[in-house]
Amino acid sequence: SPPSPRCQAIDVLANEIMVQSLRESGVCEVVAGEDANVQTPMDGEGYAIALDALDGASIVDSNFAVGTIVGVWAGNELIGVSGRDIQASIVAMYGPRTVLSVAFSGLSDVFEFLLLDSGAWVSDNQFSGIMSGTIIAPGNLRAAGKHPGYSHLLDTWIDQGYRLRYTGGMVPDVYQIIAKGSGVFVYPSLPRLFPSKLRALFEILPLAFLVEKAGGASSTGTGSALDLVVEDLQMKSPVALGSMSEVALYDSLVGPERPLDDIVKDFDTRTE
Repeated sequence: SPPSPRCQAIDVLANEIMVQSLRESGVCEVVAGEDANVQTPMDGEGYAIALDALDGASIVDSNFAVGTIVGVWAGNELIGVSGRDIQASIVAMYGPRTVLSVAFSGLSDVFEFLLLDSGAWVSDNQFSGIMSGTIIAPGNLRAAGKHPGYSHLLDTWIDQGYRLRYTGGMVPDVYQIIAKGSGVFVYPSLPRLFPSKLRALFEILPLAFLVEKAGGASSTGTGSALDLVVEDLQMKSPVALGSMSEVALYDSLVGPERPLDDIVKDFDTRTE
């Protein structure tokens, strides 16, 4: 559901504060916010920033954990970039603890920092492995009523004893997988009926980068989400994030975004 006016105001304020901080940093050439259709020139030099200042704005009034997602690319252009070009990915989560995790190109693992009461950040954890487990965070559940592969995937995991851990905020729903070292987040897409709402530039690419750096896998149904090339700031895509085996099962049963008739025919052929 869309955020309330109060939550929208918080989202706007968060974006304004972070854009101003980026401007003052001196290293940001352009920035684009999640709801922006244009890239905003900045006064710095070095990087193009994709910013989701308050991911989960619609659940703020429920007092759930929310977060910030930042994708960093070299240069001054975000159109035409892919996840393979990311220089750094940053996620902050505001819950019982305030933590910030970052991953860099050229380095393995994800590094977590904890905000202390004094205002200082301290190194708190290092994540380097994501295994199959018993946690599922399934988005776009309405699609399961029409998509036989998605329905079968969920039934399979439920039969295997998986537990539902889903808030509707992508940061906490994915971050738990990185922090616990197991589990899977999935968000398939059915064109025209229940399409994906997840933006490639602002959500999928930075989080896929973090998950893969932490030892997990990502997929759009045909291969790593990091291979997505951003053709439009608001480009959307399905995605699966988690352990390699769980993401492979998603690819097998759900696969890429395609018309419903094609999905049903393919599923019927494979299950005959």
